[in-house]
Amino acid sequence: GVVALEVAGRASSRLGEPLEQVRRYVEGEVDDPAGALGATLSLARYVRSRGGVGPGAWLGTPVPSAVQAVGAALTEGRDREAVLDLMASLLEDDVEGPDLLEAFICAFSQFLVHLEPQEDADRRRLQVAELMAAVPGGPRGARWLMAACLREAPVHDTSAADLGPFLSGEPAADPDRAAARLSRPALLAAGIACLEALATVLGEDAQMPRDELLTFVLPSALGEHDLLRQT
Repeated sequence: GVVALEVAGRASSRLGEPLEQVRRYVEGEVDDPAGALGATLSLARYVRSRGGVGPGAWLGTPVPSAVQAVGAALTEGRDREAVLDLMASLLEDDVEGPDLLEAFICAFSQFLVHLEPQEDADRRRLQVAELMAAVPGGPRGARWLMAACLREAPVHDTSAADLGPFLSGEPAADPDRAAARLSRPALLAAGIACLEALATVLGEDAQMPRDELLTFVLPSALGEHDLLRQT
């Protein structure tokens, strides 16, 4: 809507009806998603034909805000593949697998600092086993990434709870090499699966739900490691 008004200039009165439809839906005055979608498409066609603005112009949004919006879309159950593609498009072109690995380790450490370090060892052992069981194995799975993040999080931040000793039987593979083999969307999918498992198994203990992990912690970690586009 904002872009449509910019393109229309003094002729913005012709956009009154679709803009009003979208406004009323967004503000909860009407429950007509089909009508709002039709109005949005109408505005998009106008912008595309008059302003030459096509898909991708949303990247004009500040990138950290865009990443938060993508994380929120995941928590809302939007199409997973499409959302992961959007998140991958917000990364700098030279970001590689080991860079993303470091960001996920950072996100784990931000979560694990909220765990009680003196918790009963048997309980923590069971929770770590549940974490490992919650993610798939194999070269394109996330089991190796879960183990790597749990081992490396207390190295990244010494105040993070150390769950590495409870990873009995998990091979200590070379995580950088494994990360380098995956595409960015595939590694993002694996990392997000690990974060979701973390929230499911330990979210109550850490008092950090899934939506906070994906909407705030992950974007913060990506930004902290300078992986996001500057514009």
